[in-house]
Amino acid sequence: VQEGSRSLTSAPLVFVGHGIEAPEFRWNDYKETSLRGKVAVILDQEPSQLASRSFSAVSGSTYHAMWFLRARHAIERGAAGVVIVRSGTDSTHGNRARRAQHAATIGTLPATVPFAPVTIQLSASAADALARSVSDSLAGWKLKAADSTFLPVDLPISVDVEQGVSADSFTSSNIIGTIRGSDPMLRNECVVYIAHWDAFGIGPAVRGDSIYNGALDNAGGVSTMLAIAEAMGSLPRAPARTVVFIASTAEETGTLGADAYVANPVCPMGKTQLVVGADWTWTWGRTSSITSNGYGYSTVDSVAGAIARRMGKTFGPGWSDYWMASDQSAFLVRGVPSWFGGTDGEVVGKPKGWAMQQLMSTATHVPDDEILDTWDMEGAVEDGRFLLELGLIAAEMRAPFRWTVDSEFSRAAKKRGAF
Repeated sequence: VQEGSRSLTSAPLVFVGHGIEAPEFRWNDYKETSLRGKVAVILDQEPSQLASRSFSAVSGSTYHAMWFLRARHAIERGAAGVVIVRSGTDSTHGNRARRAQHAATIGTLPATVPFAPVTIQLSASAADALARSVSDSLAGWKLKAADSTFLPVDLPISVDVEQGVSADSFTSSNIIGTIRGSDPMLRNECVVYIAHWDAFGIGPAVRGDSIYNGALDNAGGVSTMLAIAEAMGSLPRAPARTVVFIASTAEETGTLGADAYVANPVCPMGKTQLVVGADWTWTWGRTSSITSNGYGYSTVDSVAGAIARRMGKTFGPGWSDYWMASDQSAFLVRGVPSWFGGTDGEVVGKPKGWAMQQLMSTATHVPDDEILDTWDMEGAVEDGRFLLELGLIAAEMRAPFRWTVDSEFSRAAKKRGAF
């Protein structure tokens, strides 16, 4: 974040619905509207019609639900600032941490998570009060934004902002290791594993505990990646392609470590066959399925599905918005196929719905994210085996993975000539 003061004087507000631009779904909330000098008011989440158009076999959030994508679209149209309407409450420290995690930059490097010069976040109740001041309501705004013919609405309100920004610089590092490919024709191409080693460190105390351990998020993912690296390194022959292992920094402050890597990669983006993101690990026992959070977008699913079936598991879609929620997003927006998913679903020997109860009750970004005696690591072991086999197949296969549908990612791949 650049230090200094920022100000807006009489900047008009414009309501832009959900602020989504998704050509593959024929959805554009902005149409041809210029936001030069204006402040965009943007709803959280996405219209149900958009979620139902997901390439996944089940209805669920698309990656367009990520709030920073909407902020980026507004910035590209000249917005002087954005107002993000957040659903839910901001009562927990976890939410406060997530709210602050994008307020950082790495010099002048392009970021996966850009932020507007002025960003204001509103609770649902505050947004409803704002809407009612112009004879509308938050419910009315959501109804208007659910129509694909929606046009941005200039509000008879302007905003003045005086904001002082102080910034602290710090140095942190990605830790990178490689296994050099054995095939002279393919060793200049690579498969990348990435897991972030940072957490939140020391923060506000919760029930007397101020150490934010980051056991699941993401010591679990780093441990899985290290076990995979050890297994690959012990093979009689190295994989055909080079395999790169990245323990990245600053994921929790907006994937900054991953952004730094893609700006100066060990292996060029156009030579990267696959990125495997490892964030969390499954600590609730052996499951019946493997899910893909990027289901339906590329041929990675065909390989992943075949591995799952060999393991005696079903294979299907996960939560597609999670695909953009970790370090692999820095590669995705540059058109590199990626995997983010793993063991999921019902736990063998447990009642139906038990796994989801465990998952939803698990807290991260808080001191409670620590190693527990109740963990069952059978699922984590299966996760590691699955990700190991996926990476080995990607490193050996002759044909590259392909994007199979129109998306922001396939368009990025075409731009760099890799589609």
